[in-house]
Amino acid sequence: MKFLISDGIGTMEGKVRLIPIIEKLTEIVRSKTYEVHEASVMLPFDEVMREEVLRLGEELSTPKQKYVILIGIGGSNLGVKAVYDALRGYYDLLEENHFPKIIFLDTLQATYAGKVLNLLKSHSPEELLIIIASKSGTTTETAVNAELTLAALGTAAHGRVVAITDEASALWQAAKDRGFKILTVPRVVGGRFSVFSPVGLFPLTVAGFDIEAFTDGAKLAFSNSSIAELPENFAMQSALYLYEAYEKGIRIHDLFLFNPALESLGKWYRQLVAESLGKEKSNDGSIVNAGITPTVSIGSNDLHSMVELYLGGPRDKITTFVSAPEIAALTIPSELNLPTVPMVAGKSVGEVLSAIYEGTKAAYRSKGLPHMELVFDGVSEKELGYFMQHKMVETIFLGELLGINAFNQPSVELYKQETRKILST
Repeated sequence: MKFLISDGIGTMEGKVRLIPIIEKLTEIVRSKTYEVHEASVMLPFDEVMREEVLRLGEELSTPKQKYVILIGIGGSNLGVKAVYDALRGYYDLLEENHFPKIIFLDTLQATYAGKVLNLLKSHSPEELLIIIASKSGTTTETAVNAELTLAALGTAAHGRVVAITDEASALWQAAKDRGFKILTVPRVVGGRFSVFSPVGLFPLTVAGFDIEAFTDGAKLAFSNSSIAELPENFAMQSALYLYEAYEKGIRIHDLFLFNPALESLGKWYRQLVAESLGKEKSNDGSIVNAGITPTVSIGSNDLHSMVELYLGGPRDKITTFVSAPEIAALTIPSELNLPTVPMVAGKSVGEVLSAIYEGTKAAYRSKGLPHMELVFDGVSEKELGYFMQHKMVETIFLGELLGINAFNQPSVELYKQETRKILST
């Protein structure tokens, strides 16, 4: 993966403020402990955890397996969906006989859930694997979807149910009582930082993805992020660039992904940034109402819906372009049936998209708009692992620069408390 940065903000200062957190993260990985919230950086290096995931995956995988049903929401499923859609899910419906497929039961939507349950009831237990993921074990949407699924399948499917949660949580206890398989997540690791824990690794491994390559990419990203020098430390560069923009009043960060299969990756990043950096109070208790608003754009679709605003509208945005070239080659005929755009004749689809991408960046440069660029070497487990770890470390760095707690979510808990009050009446 390559990282490039524009010159629309100015010289990056504040590197010295990040040296202590770099040293802290390095010590966490060296000591192999889960004692502080930043310990999420340790997850890709946890061989014991990964071996447990692989062992259970091998135990439960069957030649007949067709569907993995992932019941979870937010940090308990967005990371898996990001990887799944990037590598398979974007076109999975077009490959009817390719299994296993992951079915995501996240938000509450009765029509969708009903159709999923009807599909599951038409299959035998060995064709299904049910995963219930909730760190707290008390997430309302997850509890509802789990109850509906378990009721539809009956006790015959209990041997095909895996709960992924904190040890001794309400879900952990309920799963233990019913004889479900259980994988635990280190309690200090928040959901939005948990993709390299069993929350992400187990669904991916039972769906046939290479989690070794996925964690290798994360290790490489961490190695890069633990260097104290700016030219080599992409996460430090991007965090400082975003922070300098923030200080100048530019508080919308658009992740512009030039590969539609990466849209779910953008949504994973959106949660990471919004929940981590959107805070009412600073670490000293002052009211700051801090936050960077993350938006997600898809190239080339959103060039036809959003770019007029981006190029001509308020100068309140900073952009990270992400390009991910595809291996598949598809060539446009030299003799066009509809010669309305003659310059595309004989070119590949990749060449056309590359021209659109370069043209978009040139337009941003001509307008003097601040932007960065991340270039994937290809869409693979390793590159996705690198990107996700890079962005999590970048977010930790931004929390330090903003002086806020990037790991709590007091405002999210407020709506959950109000919801429980309403349901209890």
